[in-house]
Amino acid sequence: LLKLDLSGNVKWSRTYGGSGDDIGYGIVNDPNGGFLISGETFSYGAGNGDTWLIKTNDTGGVVWTNTYGNSSNEEAAYMIIPTIDRNYLMGGYSYNSSYSYDFMLIKVNSKGKLLWSKVFGTSGADYPTNIIELPDKSIYFDGSAPTGSITTAISKLDSLGNLKWTKTYYQGSLRTMAYDNKNNFLNIFGLAVFPGYTQRIYLARFDTSGAFSFLKSYG
Repeated sequence: LLKLDLSGNVKWSRTYGGSGDDIGYGIVNDPNGGFLISGETFSYGAGNGDTWLIKTNDTGGVVWTNTYGNSSNEEAAYMIIPTIDRNYLMGGYSYNSSYSYDFMLIKVNSKGKLLWSKVFGTSGADYPTNIIELPDKSIYFDGSAPTGSITTAISKLDSLGNLKWTKTYYQGSLRTMAYDNKNNFLNIFGLAVFPGYTQRIYLARFDTSGAFSFLKSYG
């Protein structure tokens, strides 16, 4: 973790980890001060790779750390976002002994205590991209899910992590997703693969039930 000034000069830097591989993927400002870093650790936890959450102070010093997972699966959190109820959501994957990657969502409170953990996905290898929370506290989670070919997958969950639906779309992969509060639409941006395996940029919009409004490609 590095802090830079406006000219890009390093003001301070910190490293975190143990004797194994430890990877940081996501970071968010904590409204109470400091930062929260999500990732994966092979140094701590139950073993075989566990989700790792590090809480730091304003200068990167460790306030506390927590791991989440079990010894049979590999778990990693690619992203972390604050929630409306002042908790946090981490999104990533769980890789099980049957060689299958599934989407994983973990909700923790401001002290890192586990509130709930959910694993879900398609029959393919599911890789996460984004999490967003809407004003009604519903959660949308997206990524790529190979179902014969790489397809876009979007899931809706309620505030307790109960899966409402998962839908897969055209061949391609997501990069970002944003909520249009004024019109109650979700906008997604990514890479689509067209006949002949031509890759093109796409922009799509769908409503909160998962129905597409439009899709346009560029390139």
